[in-house]
Amino acid sequence: MKKIPYCKVVCDGNELKYVRDVLESGWLTTAARTLELENRFAEAVGARHACAVSSCTAALHLAAEALGIRPGDRVFVPTMTFTATAEVLRYLGAEPLFLDVEYGTCLLTPEIVDGAAPR
Repeated sequence: MKKIPYCKVVCDGNELKYVRDVLESGWLTTAARTLELENRFAEAVGARHACAVSSCTAALHLAAEALGIRPGDRVFVPTMTFTATAEVLRYLGAEPLFLDVEYGTCLLTPEIVDGAAPR
């Protein structure tokens, strides 16, 4: 049986030093590193702006809003996910439609989505 860890943190570079620097700065959520991250990310993806958020839930919320997901929309969600994936949709008034994932990869495939899409 394949075991998938709920959380696996890997710090094999300077991550711990950077976290310590932020904590010691006295500014946790608005540290200078946040602005640096936003600027470097925007540059890396060729965007004019980027906005760091505090969690993946917050990022999912912003992404769903940016996509225009509204009350009454029905959105496919993989069964192998964190609860926030569906909860963000419910918060926006949309209906999550759960789809089983591909055995072995735990991912949705184009074939799975195509088979679930209304004709």
